[in-house]
Amino acid sequence: MGNSITYGAGIAGRENNSYPAQLQQLPGGGYRVENFGHNGATAASWGDYPYTDMPEFERSKEFAPDIVLLKLGTNDTRPQNWHGAEPFAAELGRLADTYRNLPSHPQVIVLTPVRCFLTGEGTISPQKIAGEVRPAVEKLACERGLGIINLFNLFGDRWDATLMPDRLHPSAIGAGMIARKVGDYLLAGKKGRKPSFVPEGATAFCFHGFRGYDFRPEGTDCKVVCPAREAEGRPWVWRARFWGHEPRGTDRLQLGGEEPGQGGVHLCGCTGDGHHQLADGKGHFRRVGRRYAPDDGGVRLRQRTGSGGMEG
Repeated sequence: MGNSITYGAGIAGRENNSYPAQLQQLPGGGYRVENFGHNGATAASWGDYPYTDMPEFERSKEFAPDIVLLKLGTNDTRPQNWHGAEPFAAELGRLADTYRNLPSHPQVIVLTPVRCFLTGEGTISPQKIAGEVRPAVEKLACERGLGIINLFNLFGDRWDATLMPDRLHPSAIGAGMIARKVGDYLLAGKKGRKPSFVPEGATAFCFHGFRGYDFRPEGTDCKVVCPAREAEGRPWVWRARFWGHEPRGTDRLQLGGEEPGQGGVHLCGCTGDGHHQLADGKGHFRRVGRRYAPDDGGVRLRQRTGSGGMEG
């Protein structure tokens, strides 16, 4: 369900080369995939082409889906359609609830818009997609317990005409990348289990569409973000500093990585007394690791660790 990007606008032979069509062709899925995209569709009921007014909306409900891939928001950023992030999220949330309440009770997965590279005024806004629509979709997924696939950075941060010829719609190659990303998510969802770790006395927060927790074991301020599905052994990745910096790799850890079945990693960070030495971070990790030992259903630190760094 979606707009022209789902429909496959501008793609030669879109019946075979749109992202839903290519998703159908991926091995190992075992799904019947139908394309209910409509050109220009908006989540907002006041938009130029509200999705709920389109014939594809009724057909999508009659299809009785088991899984709904919901990708809207790009056309909502047109000046005449945009009423703000909160009204947009409310409209998208109502649409998601409509699907969740179908007799088939499908799993609803929201997809963030891909990055847009348009440069003109008075049309779809790359700035609103990046700064308002994407965060609104992520927040909605976290608060409503929806699945989420983050497509925003899929094509990088510089325009590539082979992936997006008109700066808005993916080519067949770009659509194939979307299909692979979605397929990896669906295949990874068949493995592992739902995360069960909730730290005692923790405060919940949202991190790019995932549920996270602030907690304080051993006097150390910590954060943990849980994956959609836990990988075997419940692996954790720890970050000593710069918690929110360069989060684009997060979905590889959380959603399934480069290959199906990878990922499922808890992302954790902790800080201590303000020092930036790596040894200080390792000490906090080990203290927290002892607190959540394997016998308690928690985590264990490997004896050999890897370290990353950056420079300004």
